[in-house]
Amino acid sequence: MEIQEEELLIENAKKDPIYFGAIYKAYVGDVYRYCYSLLRDKEKAEDAVSDAFLLASTHLKTYLPRGKSIKCWLFTIARNQVLKAMKSYPTGAIYDCDLCDPQDNFLDMLINADQTAMITTVLNNLPPLRSEIIRLKIWDDLTFEAIADITKMNLSTVKMTYYRSLKQLRDEVEKVRSINTNPRFS
Repeated sequence: MEIQEEELLIENAKKDPIYFGAIYKAYVGDVYRYCYSLLRDKEKAEDAVSDAFLLASTHLKTYLPRGKSIKCWLFTIARNQVLKAMKSYPTGAIYDCDLCDPQDNFLDMLINADQTAMITTVLNNLPPLRSEIIRLKIWDDLTFEAIADITKMNLSTVKMTYYRSLKQLRDEVEKVRSINTNPRFS
């Protein structure tokens, strides 16, 4: 959705809530994948998405686009709902990315289910913030600016964290691959 088209839709939704349905339809899939990838629980992800969109519709009158997509704002609200839900998780809860749609050449290997499991395991072993930034950038195709808004981090910190995390992910994947191809460990 183009920014101008989205801004018009937002203005209409501020006056008549029926227009919020179009915003919901446009972004519910992305918000659900994001919540599910962090919570790894279908029902909790659905609850987080429901709560996020309910809050968004309630607070839409206060939303100011500032030339950015509403998707960023929705992800911020969803992230806060996920963090609330995660408080009930045991320490060290794992993350999953089964529903993700990778768009990075490095992740082309995800076609194979075994490789998907390996990447997921390695990604789950990264610190949660690093894992989240990789997911937001690669799977949710967000800009660094949007990720900075969502995580409330400085733009340069987001970029640095992303590139360091991607390097760490690649290094860890290579370690796992070398162990899996080493006859001593087979």
